[in-house]
Amino acid sequence: MSLSPMMKQYKQIKNEYPDTILMFRLGDFYEMFFDDAVTVSRELDLTLTGRACGMGERAPMCGVPHHAVQTYIARLLKKGYKVAICEQMQDPADVVKGIVDRSVTRIITGGTITDTDSLSDDKNNYLMSLYLDDNGVGAVWTDITTSETYNHYIPCPIKVKLNDLLMRIKPAEIICNSKMLEESVELSAVKYGSVCNMSQYDDEKFDYETAKRTLTGIIDERELKAMSKTPACVCAEGALVAYVQNMQFRKDVNIGATENYESEVYMDIDANTAKTLELVESQSRKRGTTLRDVINKTCTPMGDRLLQKWILRPLCVKSKIEERLDAVDALYCDTILRERLRASLSNIKDVIRISANLALGEIKPKDVLALNSSLHAVPDIKQSLQNASATLLKSIDGEIDQMSELSDLIDRAIAVNDSSGSKDGENYIIKSEYDAKLDEYRALVKNSRDIIAKMEAEEREKTHIKNLRISYNRLFGYFIEVPRQYDSQVPDYYQRRQTVANAERYCTDELKSLEYKVLNAADLAEKREKELYLQTLAILREHCADFNKFGKAVAQLDCLVALATVAKSNGYCKPEISSDSEVTISEGRHPVAELLPSDEIFVPNSTALNDTDSKIMLITGPNMAGKSLYMRQVALITVLAHIGSFVPAKHARIGLVDKVFTRVGASDDISTGRSTFMVEMSEVSVILENATDKSLILLDEIGRGTSTYDGLSIAWSVIEYLAQKLSAKVLFSTHFHELTELEGTINGLKNYKFTAKENGGGIKFIRKIMRGSANKSFGIEVSALAGLPQSVLERAKQLLAQLVNADIAHKANDVRQLSLFDNVSRYDEIIRIIKELDINEITPRTALDILSDLKEKTE
Repeated sequence: MSLSPMMKQYKQIKNEYPDTILMFRLGDFYEMFFDDAVTVSRELDLTLTGRACGMGERAPMCGVPHHAVQTYIARLLKKGYKVAICEQMQDPADVVKGIVDRSVTRIITGGTITDTDSLSDDKNNYLMSLYLDDNGVGAVWTDITTSETYNHYIPCPIKVKLNDLLMRIKPAEIICNSKMLEESVELSAVKYGSVCNMSQYDDEKFDYETAKRTLTGIIDERELKAMSKTPACVCAEGALVAYVQNMQFRKDVNIGATENYESEVYMDIDANTAKTLELVESQSRKRGTTLRDVINKTCTPMGDRLLQKWILRPLCVKSKIEERLDAVDALYCDTILRERLRASLSNIKDVIRISANLALGEIKPKDVLALNSSLHAVPDIKQSLQNASATLLKSIDGEIDQMSELSDLIDRAIAVNDSSGSKDGENYIIKSEYDAKLDEYRALVKNSRDIIAKMEAEEREKTHIKNLRISYNRLFGYFIEVPRQYDSQVPDYYQRRQTVANAERYCTDELKSLEYKVLNAADLAEKREKELYLQTLAILREHCADFNKFGKAVAQLDCLVALATVAKSNGYCKPEISSDSEVTISEGRHPVAELLPSDEIFVPNSTALNDTDSKIMLITGPNMAGKSLYMRQVALITVLAHIGSFVPAKHARIGLVDKVFTRVGASDDISTGRSTFMVEMSEVSVILENATDKSLILLDEIGRGTSTYDGLSIAWSVIEYLAQKLSAKVLFSTHFHELTELEGTINGLKNYKFTAKENGGGIKFIRKIMRGSANKSFGIEVSALAGLPQSVLERAKQLLAQLVNADIAHKANDVRQLSLFDNVSRYDEIIRIIKELDINEITPRTALDILSDLKEKTE
């Protein structure tokens, strides 16, 4: 026995695409057979059936309806599969003998999917290409639905920096050369599933000369010349383009000008810092707990995606930041303008992705209508911006072109989804009354009997044969039947077709034409509608570049309006951007924490950092007092200012920061076998290696993962390194109170503290940062809040008293092991605090807190 003809066809096509799930079109379904059917039925929970295939056993089979195929494809892609779409290349009705010709028209992968319904509106879908040679790795990634493309070169050693890049970008798909695939096993981001697996692509496509030929005509010649300075990136992008061409079965690809990801224009925020600060992803997985959640008041998908880029890549060029700030300020001050723009923006859909699908020829009628909705918003936006004074708003206005002729075309041509665009209520793509020929065919489909009856009446009137009638049979089609007694009245243009008893049957050219139209009206209407739709798309396709430019301008405007909206509703102030390195914040607030439900009123706190006498803030105080929150607050306010946003503070003067680093929180990494202390030291190492004089560094509890003296020594050494080697701005939180005695011995270091008060055997947190060092850790009291048994707490107090007495005795014997910094007295610290006080700025409540704290230091 042998396979049936159709199964032979399936097997032949499947053999050409062995690493894909082959979706084989059969009528109204896409079917999968054999191993593919078993896999898909398992992964998508579909019913597994069987089909006769010419062999003894039935072939395993499962299928999905063609109208819902994108949903199933998207689910398979998320599970890491590739899908090959095999279409019927002929109408089965036209095939007289043999089987329908079929062919794969496209391969869909995680990074090449373009269906807008299957993609997230709020994030990009990147395809990344990596090329590793002996010197380093070239990385290029693109979102083919938006054309955004970036490149980055990482010299050897690549492990740490490539891991960080992968965690930042989180591409949907990664292709690479064979050498890179071998090295990928050493990348923890890939090894432990933090990002998708890499798949090897043809090494020949990564060849430098081959890649250059591939890119010729795809990217600008000047851009290719600039990229040639990093050959590895040329190799990576050439392979990427070839891969997309191969998947989409077309030479043209939607890849824009390549931007160098490592640029002095943007602040550098590594993946760990973005995670720690919860810029766009929440560590608790709760909604409303990221910076993006708070400031994301965008109205469009394009603005949503762009705002994430702004947050993860803030500007660090003063003029560009101030340009954004001026635009936000103009929108902040003009409520009518701001709300009018929000109303207009709410009508704009994902124009950038729609234009990409338009260019690919994969646009749906509903997307054309979405595009039209967006175009209708243009006049209102243009009118709103016509008197804008801010430079950036003027620039955006100039990027938005009036496209009324295109919206008029869609208005006239495309019917809306609810069928209200057609008088007869049919679900048409092309509107009624747009094309006379199409209207005629539709009328024939719906009113063929009435049309024949009308023709019959007209022939009776012309011939005066009252018994004339028009009839139909399958053999002769439509004919005019005339009783024999009226033979003398039959016109000359009647053509005899058949003689029957007592009558003659005739035909006319007009009836033949009408017969063809009536019998083929449905097909003719469908063909004409498709023709008109494609004509409309061809006209729109000529303006893809205009739509893309419009979408980018709208995204930028949307972000600016969103920042102005959140600034107004949350009481933010416009920061002053300075060219020096200071970070001065008056009554700053944590943008997320201040909005979260709490029994406590959020307490604002100020900050004063510079690169001379106050470059390191050494912060002490009990757990839960607010040290980590405060440090994150300073970083978030700094990031917001560099985005071009107003900030949660009474006043802020922010110097330019090139990088933000964090080492906050305690966690081990079981996947890599690294302890909490090892993770901590690795992160500190990266910071010390990459920080500059313009960096902002947050260090929390350095050295706590090892013994007291080891940890204290490491923390001390790190502080010295930061103070002596760099002028970076540092917030250093610690429980090693001995470190507070470094003030006065290390230039630029100042002590600050969050304190607490004992209250009826419990503890009350003040939440206010103050100059000076903490007098007590309150560890046992905080443990009580955590719910430790009372017996454990009482025993801890007894042990603490014994240890303190032992330490005092130890010091009396001049062992002084715990007092490493005896060169600065407590009274010197009190004097410095008093001298720095600004009497005019202190509230009575704060003055009492300071006085109480100073009194404790004298006891």
